[in-house]
Amino acid sequence: GIHKRLSKAPPRRVAVKHGVLQLGAMQPQPGVLLGIMSGSAARRNIARCTWLRSIGTGSHIRTLFVVGEKGHTMRVISDILYVDVAERQRMWKAKEQLAINETAPETMTGTFTTYLKQVEFLRYAADQPEPFVARADDDVFISPLMLQAYTAVLAQLNRSVYLGVFEWYSWKTRALSSTGFGFSCKAANSRARAPWRNCSQVSSASSPVLHHCIGPFAFAKGPFLLLSTDAVRRVVHSSTFAQDVQRSRDLVAGKVEKGFNRPRGRIDDDVHLAYWLSQLPGLYTVRVRRQVWHEQGAHWGGASLSYFLASHKFPWPLYSTMCEELHRAWSGANEVNVQMSCSDEPPCDSKISSHHSTQGTCILEVALGTDSNAPMCDRTGPRKCPFSKTIPPTSAQCWKHTPMLPAEPALAPLNASKSPWRRIGMRRRQHAFG
Repeated sequence: GIHKRLSKAPPRRVAVKHGVLQLGAMQPQPGVLLGIMSGSAARRNIARCTWLRSIGTGSHIRTLFVVGEKGHTMRVISDILYVDVAERQRMWKAKEQLAINETAPETMTGTFTTYLKQVEFLRYAADQPEPFVARADDDVFISPLMLQAYTAVLAQLNRSVYLGVFEWYSWKTRALSSTGFGFSCKAANSRARAPWRNCSQVSSASSPVLHHCIGPFAFAKGPFLLLSTDAVRRVVHSSTFAQDVQRSRDLVAGKVEKGFNRPRGRIDDDVHLAYWLSQLPGLYTVRVRRQVWHEQGAHWGGASLSYFLASHKFPWPLYSTMCEELHRAWSGANEVNVQMSCSDEPPCDSKISSHHSTQGTCILEVALGTDSNAPMCDRTGPRKCPFSKTIPPTSAQCWKHTPMLPAEPALAPLNASKSPWRRIGMRRRQHAFG
């Protein structure tokens, strides 16, 4: 079956729905606030002149680049959300602090700026009218029309949702660091429960033990994820959110307890967000098939654009070509096929994970009714894909075409049917969410 469970007990309820998104209808669509964590003007510019150009004037996607501006209040100017965060703030503790407190850790890596940007973006998003919030990095290529198709489906679910490509971690509640990684709940649980991991249940999350951790839980990989705005509001207004954000500032400043002598640490913004979300009652974790989200373009092996939603570290020289191929694929499509399987059980048994017992699980597949292949480059040779964290080239890579894109998809009501999933040039994979 689609679900592979750790418990032998049958699921409380499983619903499988099939439906079709009819393209070209004029029904209103749910709004999406897309926040892109950005520290590079060059990356912002190439996004603006490529895939962001495919967002039409009537689109329900509002895009904001989240940029740090230390010492200033939060404000929106054009498509930039300025937040009171220092750009490129590293997490090395100052040497003079080491002299004052020799047990303080050297909290390292350059991710603290991104962590604080995410915090401030969540605070901003909690007060916005859009029913969905998406979070992305500035080196992610997104298909706006497919994003709108996903939100149209999720709006009919009428649940608080957390969508992405998931892995599993546990969380050290005082050190604010992840541990016990696994591709499944069972694998992460087995690693997290090793004696040196010191993991236990959520009820003891306030333990003063510095290396105490809880988990495992599912987290959507940070370069792209999608949330219901009501879930964002519940996170931001929780006491845990405020306490953890203050704790993060204390860690970076070296204001930590005696005996906290961990030499290095980092605050993974995506894992921390997932930890907060794992505590929310009634949240549905929505897993998408891996064909819709790609870590690197060279790993696709000729992937079909029928499923494409986003790609991380997509080669800059292929941005314009990708826009053209997506435009061609969507222009030739009349419908989008949908299959969704949901259960009102959490993604992993709450007895062996930190997920709230009232959470649910869905697997969602969305595919265009036409087939097209993504542009590719080579692993080696003259067309080798530049996958490093680079600055994109000049505006010469902009998409020159000004397309007349099809109207955004309008969703016909999904119905519980037994009709088979239409295979479109790709064999359906069996999923195991746990």
